[in-house]
Amino acid sequence: MIGIALVCLAVAANQPSAFWFVAPSPEGADGPSLCIVGPPASMELFTPMRLLAHPPSAMASAGTAVWILPGGGVAAGSKTLRALRARWDPGLVAWLAEPSSGMARLPNWPGAGVLTCLIASQQGPTVVLQPEQSGDAEVWSLRRGAWRLRSLLRSDIAEQVVLGAGEGDAVALLLRGEQSWALTRSGTIESQWQRTELLGFEGLPRDLLFRDGVPLLGLQQAGDRRAFGFVQDGKLLPWAVLDDVPESAWLVRGDRGLMLLDQNDSGPRVRLVDPSGLPHPWQRLERATGLGSGLWSVLVLLGIAVVVLAMLLAGRGVGLDALPDGLRVAPLSRRVVAVLLDLIPGLLTCVAVLGVGSIDVFSAILAGPMPSTLPTLLIMATVTACWGFVWEASRARTPGKMLLGLAVIQSRGEQLRWWQTLLRNVLKGVVVLAPPLAVLVILTPLAQAPGDIVARTIVVDVRGRTPENWHAQ
Repeated sequence: MIGIALVCLAVAANQPSAFWFVAPSPEGADGPSLCIVGPPASMELFTPMRLLAHPPSAMASAGTAVWILPGGGVAAGSKTLRALRARWDPGLVAWLAEPSSGMARLPNWPGAGVLTCLIASQQGPTVVLQPEQSGDAEVWSLRRGAWRLRSLLRSDIAEQVVLGAGEGDAVALLLRGEQSWALTRSGTIESQWQRTELLGFEGLPRDLLFRDGVPLLGLQQAGDRRAFGFVQDGKLLPWAVLDDVPESAWLVRGDRGLMLLDQNDSGPRVRLVDPSGLPHPWQRLERATGLGSGLWSVLVLLGIAVVVLAMLLAGRGVGLDALPDGLRVAPLSRRVVAVLLDLIPGLLTCVAVLGVGSIDVFSAILAGPMPSTLPTLLIMATVTACWGFVWEASRARTPGKMLLGLAVIQSRGEQLRWWQTLLRNVLKGVVVLAPPLAVLVILTPLAQAPGDIVARTIVVDVRGRTPENWHAQ
C-alpha cells in the first residue's frame, strides 16, 4: 500500500503560485516546520510558518492554503484536518498566517475506510477513503464548512488510489491494480466518475496535477529521469523529459511555471520544468529568517534618530525658543491637516513614477524604511522637502499652511532666513522616512517638529494677520 504520507499537490493554473512543504526545523526545535515559498516574497526563499510536533501523516496545498493530517501516535486514526492560509503583507514585507496562532481545526470527515489520498484545490480539501479489503472507495469534499460525498468510486478489482489532483470541483485519481493502471475523473461533486485505462507508459507515477484542465502525469524512469505527459484517451502525450531528478522530488507550481521540489541533506532545492528541453540547474532555497528587512529597518530608524539627536544637542545654547507676543502656536489639528495637504505632491509623484496606488504609499510611510519601501519613501521625502523649501523660502508658508491660516516664523522674532527654511525642510524629509520622530511636536512646549527645534522656528496661527504682524509686537 502506498504510504499515507504521500503528498498530493494540486494547484490550478489560475491559483497563486505559492507552494508548501515540510522542512527540518533549526537546531533546538522539537519538530519540523511547515514552510511556504512564493512571490512576492521570493522564489529563492522559504518562510517557516508553523512548527509541527510531528511530520504530517498527509498534506495537500493549493496556492496560499494548506491542509494537513497531523502525524504522531496521538493522531493515529484521526479524521480531522488542520488548515492554514498565508497572506503576504507588503507593509511588513512578510508572510502572515491565518489563523495567527495554531491551525484551524476542520470538521471530522464522515465515512469509513483508510485515508489513502488527500487532495487540494482553492475550493477546499478532498479525502479518498478506501476499505482495508477490496471494495468501493468513498471520496469526500469539504465545501463551505460541510463534507459532501461524491459518487462512490466503484471497482470490481483490488485497486489502490496512489495519486490525486484537484482543480476547482474537478478531481482526477490515478488507480493501480495488480497489473494495470487507470485514471478516473469527476468534473463536479455530483457527477459520475469517468474511467480511462492507461496503456503503454514507462516508469513509476510520481506526480499528478491539472494543467489547463488536463491531467499531467510525471513518471520516474531509470537513470534519475522524470518524464511528463498529458493523459488523453488512455495515452500519455509527451510534454517534457528531465534528467538528474531523484525519486524524492515532486511537482509544484512556481512563479515561472511548473517546478520540481526536492529535499536532501543540504536542504530544499527547486528546478524549473521546461518543455523546450533547455537545461535548468537545481537552485537552493534559503530560509527567510525575518531579520533581513526588519533588522535593516530598525537600524535605519536608529541611525536617523541618532543623527537628529546629535543635531538637537548641537543646537543647544543658541538661545531659548520663545513665542513672540500676540501670537499663538498653531493648533495641532490644523497643523496635521496642513501636513497631509503638503504630502500630496510627493504622493502624486510616487503614483506617477512608481505606478503604485495611494494606499500603497501611505502603507510604506507607516511601515518605515525597509528594502521594499525605500524607493517610495525616498521619493516622498525628497519631493516633500523640496516643495516645502520653495514655498517657505519665498512666502514663509506652504499651500497647506495658507489654507489653514498657518505660517513659519523664527523663534526669536526675526525674519525667517533661507538656511533655516532649508534645514527645517531637510529634517521634514527625514520625518517622512521615520514618522515616529513627529512625536516631538506634542512633547515640546512650542509644538516644534525636529526641523523647528534645529532651525529655531515655530509654526504659528496667523489668521486675520498681515505678514508684517507675524513677528514680535
